[in-house]
Amino acid sequence: MITDKIIRILNLLLLIAFGLFFLAIRNLLELNYVQEIIIGLGLFFIYFFFVVIIRKFNREKKVIIKQIEKPILKEVPIVIEKKSKKKKTTSPSKYVGSTQTKTYHLRACRFSKLIKPKFAVKENTKSYYTKNKFTPCKSCLGKN
Repeated sequence: MITDKIIRILNLLLLIAFGLFFLAIRNLLELNYVQEIIIGLGLFFIYFFFVVIIRKFNREKKVIIKQIEKPILKEVPIVIEKKSKKKKTTSPSKYVGSTQTKTYHLRACRFSKLIKPKFAVKENTKSYYTKNKFTPCKSCLGKN
């Protein structure tokens, strides 16, 4: 692998060689300024091409190897408890009341199905609702 120091030395040597080559051509051929500029640019592009090739060659040779530690896996027992679905043994109540509207309905009434669970009161007797000042539903219980 080529180190950075060697690359710098090669770049410097190439630059010096191209500079001396340019001076020798200039003195031998007795060129005008336009020809000197064209030759100078050509030599610069050749130098730049060599620098790019050296850098590309250096990048291709670098191989980075990293050691990856393997995680240690431990077996952990997983306990899954199944929740048993117990059905209530009590029979459903005959009447459903709403604490929000203070009315009570038969369980089959269409309005009793609209009562939210947090406001629902379920009892089997009318006397409970009359004690607590609930009014009967006009649809299912009629006027009492």
